[in-house]
Amino acid sequence: MYGKITESWLKHWDFMVIDLLGLQTAYFLSCFARNHWENPYTNDLYLNMAIIIALADICIAFFTEGYQGIMRRGYFQEFKAVFRHVSWILLLQALYLFLSKRGEEFSRVSFVGYVILSIIILYTSRVLWKRFLMWKCKLVYNKRKILLVTDSIRAEKVISTVLSHTYNEMQGFMFKMDADPRIIGSGPDGTRHGLGWFIRKTSLDEFPQFWNVLKGEMSLVGTRPPTVDEWEQYEHHHRSRMATKPGLTGMWQVSGRSDITDFEEVVRLDREYIEKWNFGLDIKILLKTVLVVLKGSGSK
Repeated sequence: MYGKITESWLKHWDFMVIDLLGLQTAYFLSCFARNHWENPYTNDLYLNMAIIIALADICIAFFTEGYQGIMRRGYFQEFKAVFRHVSWILLLQALYLFLSKRGEEFSRVSFVGYVILSIIILYTSRVLWKRFLMWKCKLVYNKRKILLVTDSIRAEKVISTVLSHTYNEMQGFMFKMDADPRIIGSGPDGTRHGLGWFIRKTSLDEFPQFWNVLKGEMSLVGTRPPTVDEWEQYEHHHRSRMATKPGLTGMWQVSGRSDITDFEEVVRLDREYIEKWNFGLDIKILLKTVLVVLKGSGSK
């Protein structure tokens, strides 16, 4: 469902269906209780209001793009989005009652009950559905496949090596390999010290990112930018580290870099930087970065 990136307003059709069902459920329950447990849809006014709610929900989703970035929202942001969505629907409902001149026929108790139930049901259903999608996404990403090309003589040894190594020095949603064979001149096992090792040790591989800084996509000091697959596996508290623009260096880089292997510690340092940010802190981190690079500490 979320495998392809699309700008279509139908990208989040699942949330649209959930909201539509939630709004109708809230409306039915509020009217059902007010009308002494009788079916409200037998009354033409209440039936028309149910249709207006459905049409308003679809129109609001199309014109306001309220579902854009829904998977990246925190709890409070989601509550504000739900409140805004319900408010638009209430405005259209009130407009219909005003134009039809039948406002006095509609129960104000049902209206208030509908507002409260709508916010509760929509907010709860959105949060639960996002949790389900994140859980499903983790299952997919935790079952990656690997293609090995070898011969029959070395096959058993290669398979045993792969099964006994994770190749990731980090604990959590970040990848770091100590002996990385992808580095130029590191050899098949990644242990040789060639040109690539020198570039990585002296942090020269970070220099191309200065172009991103000049374009305004990054800052000199900030948090480490994650890859797309790392971001999709993040829990809600992990995403708080992206509340500021990514940077070339940061608290994590000057506090040990590769010596820190716990991703939760990286998140803690990034959040500490965001919460305590000031201009002096940036200057301090930049000066520490120069010392770290010159000493080569923490880089592997």
